Amino acid sequence: MIAAWKRGAEGERQTAKALRPLEKKGWHVRHDLADRGRGNLDHVVVGMGGVFLLDSKNVAGSVIVEDGLPHVRFPKSPVNDYTLPNLVASIRGAARGVRERLHTKLGSIVDVYPVVVISGTFDQRIVPGRVRFVRVDALAAWLEQQPRRISDTDLVAVARAVDDLPLAPEIPWSPTGAWLYVSFHPARRCGSCSCRLRRGSGCTPRSCR
Repeated sequence: MIAAWKRGAEGERQTAKALRPLEKKGWHVRHDLADRGRGNLDHVVVGMGGVFLLDSKNVAGSVIVEDGLPHVRFPKSPVNDYTLPNLVASIRGAARGVRERLHTKLGSIVDVYPVVVISGTFDQRIVPGRVRFVRVDALAAWLEQQPRRISDTDLVAVARAVDDLPLAPEIPWSPTGAWLYVSFHPARRCGSCSCRLRRGSGCTPRSCR
């Protein structure tokens, strides 16, 4: 379980790192936000191309998307192959939740595009659809290539609305080892940039990078 937590945290770190060049270009990025359901929202990105909800996935095998569903393959040990049947519905539901929350704050509808970001082996690199699948090293370029969907004026308002979304709650220590998850999970350190400073410790762009 701890190994899975560490792998997931590393995937979120890789996504956060891939987004930093966009932040320097004016994109608005937040990490580890509260979800209305269980869990958290890994990353929310706002730019001229729209609002994107990113879910980071870092799996041990090779990922292939077929008929809109992600499958994890182990060529040398196919008995370990598995499918993630609930992932697409889960991130689509989370994106609808963010859309509703932004609608409440803004009084207008802003589409939120769900994206699964894959760290590790993903030879397809980019798979379009109602849920997009993008390999982490292709993420920044893919986001920049999106058509303009938000005007400069609306962009400021949407970014402010995203800023108002609360951070996910801290995970308390437990003797089962959950403290390791807090230690390795990047967004437990800083909700703005995924640096390794603890939230509220005086994080600055210089200290984050």
